[in-house]
Amino acid sequence: MSWGPFDGSGTLYGWTKSGFKEMHNKDKGWYKETMTGQHESFFSTPVISQATGKIIFNSISLITSNEGKTVGMILAAVNVDALTEKVSAFKLGEHGYSLLISEDGTYLVNPDPEAIMKKKATEESNPELKALGKKMLSGDTGAMKFKDNDGKDKIAFYTPIKASGWGLATVADQDELFAPVGNALKIMTGISLVILVLISLAILFIVNRVMHPLSVMMNEMHLMAGNDLRDRPNEVTANNELGRLSEAMVEMRQSIAATVKKVSGSSETLAAASEELNATTEQSAQASSQVADSIVNVAQGTAEQLTSSRPSAPARRKSAKSSTRSPASPTRRTCSR
Repeated sequence: MSWGPFDGSGTLYGWTKSGFKEMHNKDKGWYKETMTGQHESFFSTPVISQATGKIIFNSISLITSNEGKTVGMILAAVNVDALTEKVSAFKLGEHGYSLLISEDGTYLVNPDPEAIMKKKATEESNPELKALGKKMLSGDTGAMKFKDNDGKDKIAFYTPIKASGWGLATVADQDELFAPVGNALKIMTGISLVILVLISLAILFIVNRVMHPLSVMMNEMHLMAGNDLRDRPNEVTANNELGRLSEAMVEMRQSIAATVKKVSGSSETLAAASEELNATTEQSAQASSQVADSIVNVAQGTAEQLTSSRPSAPARRKSAKSSTRSPASPTRRTCSR
């Protein structure tokens, strides 16, 4: 702890490990900033302590009188080892690391020891790291993808430390960061595939259960189309529309079988009647043939009789002459005829 007048002399008094000491800080940047009077309290830019060789920063507050005039200042040198150790220990994944920079971009925590208190994030040769440094000091909270000096894909999550104006970021390897997500995706994909297979099997089972009665009825229709009307048990026992349709098909088959049986009986009766009719027809044909023969015989006999009763041609000519000569003799003319 140190204190001194607000007079620009740079003189401060305080206790150190070696005892009470007078210190002169007129040329130091933090003292010049204090003398501007623009901040009632602030943190100075971290520096390496000449006494300990460790990184420290000064917490400075101004002392004002009752009249509101600045009359002095109080300074406390704060060792940041504890802070840097905690920041360094915080990392995401095996290859992750954290960054801590002061308000001017100087590295306070960096995985490269050569960069601490020697390099600034805002002056990096890698443009992506330089952009990250500016975002860390922008006062915003966010995330940024970038490639490090080795060309590896990284993701940085940054946030400001508003009390000091510093910037904090934790950097993770992109592949390592998303590895759990990838594993989760694989697990979800596997679960989805299993669920899909189970759903497919369930659908197949339901479809087969629904289609089985239709297949049975289709076979039944093929049998009926092949004139197989034998009585068979109903294989569809479902108590739904398909079951009732199957019962209707059984009734239709039985009805068709009964109709065919009736038609078959009528056909047999008709065949018997047809045979009798054929026999009667044959008998009638025989009788007609006999009658025809008798008629032919009668006709032949009549023709023979007529032929035998006619006079010869000379006799007819002689008779004709006689008729011409004796017209008054009717009796003879009649006989000639």
